[in-house]
Amino acid sequence: MIERVQGIGTNAVVRPADARLVEAHGVIRPDQHSLLNRRTRPRLLDRSEIAAPAVVADRLGVPAGTPCLRLEYVALHQEEPVWLATNYALFPEAARLRDCPFVTDWYALMADAGVESGQSEFIIGAEPADPLVAAVLGIAPGAPVLVTEQTIADPAGRLFDLAFIHTRADRFRFVSRGTRVPGREA
Repeated sequence: MIERVQGIGTNAVVRPADARLVEAHGVIRPDQHSLLNRRTRPRLLDRSEIAAPAVVADRLGVPAGTPCLRLEYVALHQEEPVWLATNYALFPEAARLRDCPFVTDWYALMADAGVESGQSEFIIGAEPADPLVAAVLGIAPGAPVLVTEQTIADPAGRLFDLAFIHTRADRFRFVSRGTRVPGREA
């Protein structure tokens, strides 16, 4: 998109994609036009079985070295990188995720593989992109990125996935809405 402002000049302007936070958790079906509704495609960087590193094992509540699937990819929208995600999935879910074609987004992969989630948690922050993340996302080192740590649990509450996600802050925004519940006001 191009913006022309008299006295300022012509500037390239890109409108970031908005996603409802509840959609980003993968616990509801995304809106028809949501970026999270099978509108991205992955550029796969790694899909291998590894021993869970200590930090991953600790967050998932398993012993260090527990076998897991590491699935790392760049999400592309209109052939432009939007986020870099590294997922660590435990077995038995990992076996289904490993053997299923990965064609759009993480939640579509889970659905296609028959992997059910019951709960998702995000810890979201911001930091400057390090040189590796910047190169993968096509941004300058030091550019702001949203940093998300996500855990996903099965319907019984057992954690089976930990993801570290770096999202271009100029291409993606979370939208969150709260509704006052009568009798539960602050």
